[in-house]
Amino acid sequence: MKQMFLHIRTGMAFTSSPTGVICGLELVFARKYTRAMNLCGKQQTLWLTTFSRDIRIHRASNGFKSSHTVAHPYKCNFSGARRLGYCAQSLSHPGPYENASDPSNVSQGSKEWFALRKDRLTASAFSTALGFWSNRRVELWEEKAFFKDGLVANPAMSWGVLKEDTAVERYREITGNVVEEFGFQIYFENDELLSWLGASPDGLIKSCPSGLDGNSEGILEVKCPYNKGRPELALPWASVPYYYMPQLQGLLEILDVSLMDFYCWTPNASSVFRIRRDPDYWALIFEPLKEFWWESVIPARQAFLTHGERFAYKYMPSPQHRYTNRIIAQSKVLARKAPLICREISGHADFFL
Repeated sequence: MKQMFLHIRTGMAFTSSPTGVICGLELVFARKYTRAMNLCGKQQTLWLTTFSRDIRIHRASNGFKSSHTVAHPYKCNFSGARRLGYCAQSLSHPGPYENASDPSNVSQGSKEWFALRKDRLTASAFSTALGFWSNRRVELWEEKAFFKDGLVANPAMSWGVLKEDTAVERYREITGNVVEEFGFQIYFENDELLSWLGASPDGLIKSCPSGLDGNSEGILEVKCPYNKGRPELALPWASVPYYYMPQLQGLLEILDVSLMDFYCWTPNASSVFRIRRDPDYWALIFEPLKEFWWESVIPARQAFLTHGERFAYKYMPSPQHRYTNRIIAQSKVLARKAPLICREISGHADFFL
């Protein structure tokens, strides 16, 4: 049974089909599900789910089709949704994930891993999408709207990739924690309004002699400062840089984990910070992330596919979101609160648990 996905925004209906914009919809709205009649002049049975300005409509070939109940995506309580393993095809995901294996088992850096990331907004890009660096927000939009490859790795990124395995092993030695590799996590994959988000942690902490407040699992995120081209002289951070907070909180939310060890590695010393999941912060950043995707990226993709690049630019986002300054301020608050739990210098580690 073939389904059609429509995204309704300010009176327009965007279809996953590249044939263009469908007009002539007369919608009779109910709270959750209702019928929409008079689609292109034909009486057809449809079902839809409404979330504020976002409306999902699926056309069923055999009459009215109900849907699973999904909690409101603007809120942090997603008790009605479930994390599954396969991607539903829509305009948000032009190419579904073909590999039958669990995305969490995909090797980071592999062809499959890049395919999973390509049509999603990933945690590492959250700060950019939120407007922390105004010039880069439009660049990210162009990358996602026009299906462009990501930016070529700069020296700082290359250094981080080169030293990541060394850093993870050093973290294991210092803490005694068991760290397992992890591929990719899709956020509520069975729901098209949420599965456009994804994340790839540097590791999962499965056993924790150093302690994760009695929990048996956490996330490891590693950073290797490049120190403006002199990484051999770098010193570990004394506090968490605030601009990483959207990524860190995004990882915790998407993987549904409460705690994270944020590890800053340099050749001569390192530091470990404890990051706690903050639902209020996620509620703050989710709205602008959603707007970036559904009100800028997805309509631009439709315009690009049907009319060309020039028409897509009417959906170009502003350099900053109206909440950007507020989010930056709250990011600084959380960064200051994140405790330093371990400092290591030349092999000697001090813990502050």
